[in-house]
Amino acid sequence: MASHAASRTAARVAGREIIVVQDSSELALGGRRARDNGYGPVGKGGGVRGLLLHAALALDADNGALLGLVDAQVWNRNKGVVTPRRSRATEDKESKRWLSVTAQASAVLSSARSITVISDRESDIYEHFARRPANVDLIVRASWNRKIELQSGAFAQLFAFVDGLPEAARFSVKFLRRRAARSGRPSLPCASRR
Repeated sequence: MASHAASRTAARVAGREIIVVQDSSELALGGRRARDNGYGPVGKGGGVRGLLLHAALALDADNGALLGLVDAQVWNRNKGVVTPRRSRATEDKESKRWLSVTAQASAVLSSARSITVISDRESDIYEHFARRPANVDLIVRASWNRKIELQSGAFAQLFAFVDGLPEAARFSVKFLRRRAARSGRPSLPCASRR
């Protein structure tokens, strides 16, 4: 189903600037009964069992239109205790999903003018950057305070560098509740950095 949907998405992206957003979700199916049916743990403990879903969607960067599914992976954590993560190759970890989606986006969306894959801090792993396909740019929420090289040739820590950037813009956002009986929240100032 995912590959069929991805082929339909591929037909819509030609010549467009594409943003691919990806993230994982837990499909909680229950406790003891789900365990008895072979479903592994999800969540942060507590005995909840189910499946995991990692999905990636393609959006048009110009107007935000949803163009379709790029990839979807579903798996079950039913293998019991695994070896420590530092002693396993990336291909043997759940984190391979970030690399897999990026490679899939590169192949499926190759007719796009540009492809930018956006992901959460869980994808801030070296292999994600090192194996990035040439036709894909990455925007990753930083998890690690890496050393970066500046244009001057000097080095800086990422978080301190970003904190030192000037404010690029300021705008207000008003959050509304769906229920008519409740009023909207007050506007909150938001700042963005380059």
